[in-house]
Amino acid sequence: MPTPNLKEKYDYTKKEYIGVLIGYATITLICTYPAILNFNFLIGPPADNQIFAWNLWWFKYSLFNLGSNPFHSNYVFYPVGADLYFHTYSPLNCLVGCVLQPLFGLIKTYNILIMGGFILAAAGAYALCRYMALGRGASFIGGLIFSYNPFHFAQSQNHLNISSIFLLPLLILYVFKAMDKQSIKYAAISGIILAANYYLDFWMFLFGSTLILPVLMGMRISDKKVSGMSRLRISLYMFILALILILPMLIGAFKAAINENITKPTGYDTYVADLAGLVFPHSGHWLKMVVPDIISRSPGKSCESQAFLGYFTLLAALLAIFKYRHKYKKYFLTAGILGLILSLGSNLHIWGIAYKQIKLPYLFIEYVPILNAARVPGRFIILTYLALAMFAALTMDNVINKFKVKKRNFLVILIVLFSVVFVLIDYCSVPFDVATIKVPSFWDRLKKDPSTFAISNIPLGKWEADSRYLYYQTIHNRQILGGILARFDISYYDTLMGQTITKEYLTNIQVKYIALYKEFSSNERFLAFRGDFMRDFSLIAEEDGISLFQIY
Repeated sequence: MPTPNLKEKYDYTKKEYIGVLIGYATITLICTYPAILNFNFLIGPPADNQIFAWNLWWFKYSLFNLGSNPFHSNYVFYPVGADLYFHTYSPLNCLVGCVLQPLFGLIKTYNILIMGGFILAAAGAYALCRYMALGRGASFIGGLIFSYNPFHFAQSQNHLNISSIFLLPLLILYVFKAMDKQSIKYAAISGIILAANYYLDFWMFLFGSTLILPVLMGMRISDKKVSGMSRLRISLYMFILALILILPMLIGAFKAAINENITKPTGYDTYVADLAGLVFPHSGHWLKMVVPDIISRSPGKSCESQAFLGYFTLLAALLAIFKYRHKYKKYFLTAGILGLILSLGSNLHIWGIAYKQIKLPYLFIEYVPILNAARVPGRFIILTYLALAMFAALTMDNVINKFKVKKRNFLVILIVLFSVVFVLIDYCSVPFDVATIKVPSFWDRLKKDPSTFAISNIPLGKWEADSRYLYYQTIHNRQILGGILARFDISYYDTLMGQTITKEYLTNIQVKYIALYKEFSSNERFLAFRGDFMRDFSLIAEEDGISLFQIY
């Protein structure tokens, strides 16, 4: 059988990538339906996405409205404030948000970042496949698997930082180039991308470092023999440059760790990938509309535990592992297995049951400084999805080439189209959640009040409530007594907010309004608070279950 012409595998053109981006954009609109029809509401349920919307708002507001350090805020936990170096801030996303918010507003900017993350992640994996000398159709499937998998779907509805996986394929691509060509230039680019991952989130930096680890340990990924000295030189350039670029954040985090109480991470054995969840559809799968009773008992209930590998993807990947050869095969097999083992946590879980007698390597991470911040093992499954994407693309490339040499291009198109459909049937999470949060009109009126004042929200100290208060702050732009930040010690919160709420105390710290929320209180507590506030303050508005009282 003649060897297929590989010219098109290396023939990268702008036209090709424009077509690829259009294809992924179309798939994104389909897979996140009905988000595009509700673009004025946050993608995802009303949960952590409210906090990430606040991140975008505060970064821009602090820089351009207040001219202050965006990594410290006295707009939360007022009047003391708090540092944000250990908060799940994602400053690189926030920086892009500064450009987009004047054009689209806060909510649409957040949604664009989420949707754009799907497109960019798929395009990055596509570029990696192309560098591996895989054809266009196979590379498109590889990008699809890496970006549109259950992990990414789940994180995109909750965590902007963890859904920002789009630089990982590019990092590996340039590490490969650096080693293949023994190039300091590509090592420098790899270092810049690694640092950029840190500014997306510590987790992205950790994922990137884990993906680089097999290369640094001496795994051969190049046709050329790379000496130990060359490998060391390239690695030093990459990591030293990355360290220099992230040094400002590290210094700030070090100072914050000394001056503040940072909560000890937990969840090492909670937010894990379940062994059964690898082969059974998760609770966010579209099958929940068809067989809800079965899906409701699936182990992947948390957004941190959705690790369904997919039947089509898994079959295609296994074919590549056992049948086809490639110079990067050993590397991706190592990275995929490493991600899978780490994602299982410190103890094996099968169908929701933890087998404490079966200890796993993640057990030791809890005791390693810095690494113990990685308290959610299930997230490491993204490394496995990246490996699956590359292996599945390798299988598809071999299948497609068999028809190409016979010049059956129509069948090639059908193979690619059916593969896209099979991947989406495996992974799709339609309908996507949309947070249709009602916004009382009085928040916009308070924003226009020219006086200086703060707002107290009641009740305090509830995650669901505090995240909503941050969301509302993006509308009224006023300091609030409460709040919620990642890694913020709850004991410090209790001390800070443990003041007796009296009219004198609130007036002294310029709290002009109290907002009482029926949604976050029992009926008895709500009525008790309302009665007390009616006696001492003026009720000026009630809307959507929120009673607004004026103090002075």
